[in-house]
Amino acid sequence: MILRAASPPRRALVRQRAAAHVVVAAATLAATACAYAAWPDQNALRPAGIQAMRIASLWHWTLLVCALVFAAVLAALALALWRRARAGTVPPAEDGRPLPPDPR
Repeated sequence: MILRAASPPRRALVRQRAAAHVVVAAATLAATACAYAAWPDQNALRPAGIQAMRIASLWHWTLLVCALVFAAVLAALALALWRRARAGTVPPAEDGRPLPPDPR
């Protein structure tokens, strides 16, 4: 028979570990908040340096070109769908019979 009287109860160990995890999480959160507060006020919408401003300018031009290409593709798609819908109505032949389908 093995006696385990010397070891603390299991619930106490679980509580100690949970408390340690809470302390570590709180310390990590506090360190992250301090690091964020010390960081300079710069982001993608407000570049701070000369090179960052040039990169932001290039990004804005790229975004503009991509938006124009996207609009052109949507316009071409709309035109193709409109023309296809209009081409679906085949005029009847002279004698009243519909024309045969195009073999393409």
